[in-house]
Amino acid sequence: MVEPVQAIQQNTAGRLSGPGLLRALAGFDRWVLPGGPEPLVIEREGERWLPMFTDHAALLRYQASSGLDLGELWLQCPGPGLFAGLGEELAGVDMDPGSEHAVHYRQEQLPLLRRWGRSLQVERLLLGQEEHPLSLLREHDGYHLLMRATADGHSQLVLAPDARGRQLAAVFTAEDCLQAFMDRVLTQVKPLPLSLMLSGQELFERLVAMPLQGIVFNCAGPVQPQAVQLELARQVLQA
Repeated sequence: MVEPVQAIQQNTAGRLSGPGLLRALAGFDRWVLPGGPEPLVIEREGERWLPMFTDHAALLRYQASSGLDLGELWLQCPGPGLFAGLGEELAGVDMDPGSEHAVHYRQEQLPLLRRWGRSLQVERLLLGQEEHPLSLLREHDGYHLLMRATADGHSQLVLAPDARGRQLAAVFTAEDCLQAFMDRVLTQVKPLPLSLMLSGQELFERLVAMPLQGIVFNCAGPVQPQAVQLELARQVLQA
């Protein structure tokens, strides 16, 4: 995965998409936050901002240049949990403030950051890389499905490609995974299917009501695809 500084630079130069940037930021596992045991929040003109840094040296440079006393304690936080847990009371977050590549997200953009944090948590849970309760799959609010119109005016779920002809739902945990499928699999499909963004509750309720044999998450990347039995949907709804 691209490191945050390189991702910001590539996005600024037009070589990395917005979703690609957000995946790099939310997926970075070594964010440094001043404070301890709780992160330090900076009061600025009556607003509460959370500063976060790509390494401890960036924190020290900002403290020296700004004249702010950020204290001697600091925390290192994995991006998915940090982003997913951003408080609603924050006016925004400052990433590497004071640097040439500084990025700022205001309060109205924080729901997007929280959704990306949960997307990464869901992906890591599905791949067995992190321990999370199954209820996380239900609570995630950023799944994507594709629906195509049929000749009789109804809509039909777009399935994941399968050499054995099985009915496998194509589910995407984030916007870039959806776009990868459209770019790699649906290049000749006209008109393009309609994309839906659903919560986990809505998604799994739909899937258990369909004559499916399984689910494939992110079947075209950019993360590792993961195929599961449809029974997972029932377990998630009961979790």
